[in-house]
Amino acid sequence: MPPTLFLTVVAGMLCYVSSGPDSSTTIAPITPGLSLRLADTYNYCEGRVEIYYEGAWGTVCGNNWDIEDARVVCRQLGCGDAVAAFPWPKFGEGSGRILLDNVQCKGDEAYLWECENRGWGIHDCTHEQDATVLCQDEIYKPTGTVGDVLSLQLVGGPNECAGRIEVTYFASWRTVVCSKGWDLNDAEVVCRQFGCGHALAALGNGLFGSGQGGPLMTNVDCSGDEYDLLSCPYEYRPATCGGYPDAAVICSDSGVAPPDLQDFAIQLVNSSNRCEGRIEVYYNGTWGTVCDDDWDMNDAQVVCREIGCGDAISALGEAPFGEGNGNIWLSNLQCKGTESHLWQCKHLGWGTHGCHSVEVAGIICKGLP
Repeated sequence: MPPTLFLTVVAGMLCYVSSGPDSSTTIAPITPGLSLRLADTYNYCEGRVEIYYEGAWGTVCGNNWDIEDARVVCRQLGCGDAVAAFPWPKFGEGSGRILLDNVQCKGDEAYLWECENRGWGIHDCTHEQDATVLCQDEIYKPTGTVGDVLSLQLVGGPNECAGRIEVTYFASWRTVVCSKGWDLNDAEVVCRQFGCGHALAALGNGLFGSGQGGPLMTNVDCSGDEYDLLSCPYEYRPATCGGYPDAAVICSDSGVAPPDLQDFAIQLVNSSNRCEGRIEVYYNGTWGTVCDDDWDMNDAQVVCREIGCGDAISALGEAPFGEGNGNIWLSNLQCKGTESHLWQCKHLGWGTHGCHSVEVAGIICKGLP
């Protein structure tokens, strides 16, 4: 049963009071005809920002909405510091008037409406730009960046660094992420969030099975730099995944080869010694080369170990063993030096590069032929 909100008078101030902690709306005290709440969520301290003004609730436009604005909201509601500020309706669009636009808080204001803005009801927005905040309330979000109410895990894979993404609501693993719009930028955020290196694959092919329950997110659109998946733009609570299987990831620390790398191979060519030469990799059915951009000893170390030639002696550029033919498959490799396979190292993406054939990499390993 949803909590009951009722009116009371405290020290001469008219307030809304909730009867329980499972409310979908947070409401701050009404002061001279104004009040603040976070709406359309199951957590007190996150949601779409709404203000009570002239007898009705309205929204705040996301133009120039930032973390300083969110800090004022979170503090006003007694929800601690702000975790994130979203200039879009992460938990759904509001209705009624758009009351404030171009809010520019310093961060130390007591009330949101004390911040600089265009004036009540003056805006050039739609409800597709309704501002949203996440607060780091110590009661309802005691751990991590997303807390106990809403958090993620990877399941169905061989370890914690590969699998389909499942989302928990109040400790029940019953929601999934749709793979519509799912790409490597989204997977990169997940892998970093779990401390699993970088993303090797963003999957939606059912490789790790299907989850239970309805979907929570779809059309996730991360830039790749976010600190967790819930900080990315996405559509909230779609009715179904519309034929798109559950989203899944394979991270570099999983040791799992993505489906398109099952036939991956590597060799050194154009030398009389099998432990030195031009690097060629087999991918997508053809042999290709490696660009020398950012090529260094850590990268060479992985190759030498992978082909059983001991430690690396030299990491060479500018086609020391000839230019080669075919695709330049890898560029800007950033190996730690401890990877078991070259495909586990971070790079620009298969076939993505800014190189010419005279810029291919070569190596000399310590091992004997």
